[in-house]
Amino acid sequence: MDKFGMAVAARMEFVSDVADQDGSWRRSGMLTITDGRCLAMDPFCGITPGSMEMYRFEFPMRSGRYEAQTYNCSEEALGLRIVPRFPGSAARVDDLSVTREAWMAGEPRESFDQANDRLDALLEQHELKDWVAAFFDWNGKFEGQLLTTISDDQPHEITVADLYSITLLGVHVGPHGVRLLLEDEATRARVAKLLDLIPVDEDIWTGKSDLGPGSPVDRLYDLLKLLDCVDDVTASKLLHRKRPRLIPIVDRVVREQVAAPSGFYWEFFREYLGDPTRRQAVNDLRPKGIERNISVLRVLDVAICMTGSASMEARKVRAGT
Repeated sequence: MDKFGMAVAARMEFVSDVADQDGSWRRSGMLTITDGRCLAMDPFCGITPGSMEMYRFEFPMRSGRYEAQTYNCSEEALGLRIVPRFPGSAARVDDLSVTREAWMAGEPRESFDQANDRLDALLEQHELKDWVAAFFDWNGKFEGQLLTTISDDQPHEITVADLYSITLLGVHVGPHGVRLLLEDEATRARVAKLLDLIPVDEDIWTGKSDLGPGSPVDRLYDLLKLLDCVDDVTASKLLHRKRPRLIPIVDRVVREQVAAPSGFYWEFFREYLGDPTRRQAVNDLRPKGIERNISVLRVLDVAICMTGSASMEARKVRAGT
């Protein structure tokens, strides 16, 4: 439960010993809650023995986007749960102004402010400009500008170049997912339709594009997550490759260094970069000779990565060796 008495996850077990079973939770679908209420029902369980009236329980649930999962053991479903999802593994508040204002008035607002302070302090590190320059050094061992400079001449489809580019970020799409994205006409058509609805040249801080539940970006994120070996990090990196000015990368290092409210990273970066002073602080890190087609979001991601990455190369740069 959150501080407003709203559930943020829910589980219903069909037997009393799920914890003792040798099974696993598997994704079964997605659920969007828009009115702050959730209804749990069991069609096979009557209120009283022999009753035709189904068991039902209604309770307050934070509005947002959830992943539905079933607990399967020997192909039998023994439980059902809904858990928050999105980068950061949490639900996002829907667009209802009353819900959002109530949610943002308490701990989340404080969490945003604390994340702002953390990111401000990160950007004030006097060595950071050198670290970012090392990342973009053409002779260095980092991916540098390749995520952008590897040609993306098909902005409304996912190509071999896109799939190769994200391997430079340490993630990949599995073989079956690659075949779907490159060879399956139905999948390609769905991806193209959604990418066509997401602006190519929009910066995240303008706030023009809807990034909330049910938006084209959200639907494409869900579609990518269904593919082989694609988790939330891989999906965010592939989306960033296609829309580097609009969609930030959200991975372990970002979560550790920024620690924004779980599930609200896109909204957090939109607000943070909406401040012209902070946006300029990020632009000031851009090394000489680095093209302006390297987005502000990308420069910020590199700054965060070079501060918190545990890779040997990043540690060497920070140590000055």
